[in-house]
Amino acid sequence: MSATASRLRDTAGNMIGAIESIRDLTERKQVEEALQESETMQRTLLTNLPAGVIIVDSVSRMIESVNNAAAALFGAREEYIIGHRCHEFLCPAQDGACPVCD
Repeated sequence: MSATASRLRDTAGNMIGAIESIRDLTERKQVEEALQESETMQRTLLTNLPAGVIIVDSVSRMIESVNNAAAALFGAREEYIIGHRCHEFLCPAQDGACPVCD
């Protein structure tokens, strides 16, 4: 539950009313927990998948995520790969057409 209250006062400072709001956050909490569980499962699956998986932003061509198998293929740590442009690891295209992102 979430509750807020405000007191209304006249120009002399006398209380003339109040506004209260009470919201049931049970459903919202359940949705947030389900989303968290789903994200955890997805992260676990991608991390442990034996095939290399790389997530690349199609506009900037920056590597956003890489799993353990892909990092092993490149012989680099995940922290080093993330944030670099995809051509540094995936293909020689630096500018223009990219066979991976396009």
